Amino acid sequence: MVTRNCFLDMTHRERINHFEDYRPVADTVASNYENYNGPGPGNDSSFLLFFGFNWRKSRWNRSVVTNMLLVIIHKKGEVGLQGEVDEQAIAALLWDYIKQAQESWQRRNPQITQEGDRVETLSEARVRADTQALQRSMKVRRNSRKLTKFNKRISGIERMLQQPSLTAQDRARWTIAQGVVMKLGKDGQSTDETDTDGQGLHSTVPHYRRRFATTMLTGLDNSIVKLTQEECEKKGK
Repeated sequence: MVTRNCFLDMTHRERINHFEDYRPVADTVASNYENYNGPGPGNDSSFLLFFGFNWRKSRWNRSVVTNMLLVIIHKKGEVGLQGEVDEQAIAALLWDYIKQAQESWQRRNPQITQEGDRVETLSEARVRADTQALQRSMKVRRNSRKLTKFNKRISGIERMLQQPSLTAQDRARWTIAQGVVMKLGKDGQSTDETDTDGQGLHSTVPHYRRRFATTMLTGLDNSIVKLTQEECEKKGK
């Protein structure tokens, strides 16, 4: 956490994947330093990154990482983490952060079109970057829904199996449902809205299209909602 926070402070960013408007060192400046014809990172440019051609191996970025490393080691000492200082591990983290930063920065810069016949205009590059950002956001949201649904189903089954009035038939029913849900795992859950959206737990099952499984999971979700309502009423909510 110290390494990450220091990296963000030194690059004046709030997030590692928000480098769209970052102004890296000019290619000519980095090139001159590479060829020993100009000054390297120092003063205001001590932590200024280079994102141009061959940025991974550039002499400029290697010097920047060294500068950052010194600051981070000093910072860790200030907060009493001297025993946790591993320079190689910190350097590896920094290079990973730089990679993420460069990719974020590159997304908003013109690239060769898919047809390969020209370079994007600046407006086209921005539209592409915004579309990719939206797609990533939607993917994160879908995965979050799947995980939420999986956890709610597993938790709900465990609560139902603990009910003292549970019949042998219902116990067998929920035990089978538990096996189905576990077999599906997180990725096997649907991406429909969860009951946190006030719409109930839907059960479109991507990997288990068979009718009995869909019917079972629908019954499971409805029973979980009913049990939750009963628990809330007992607590006076």
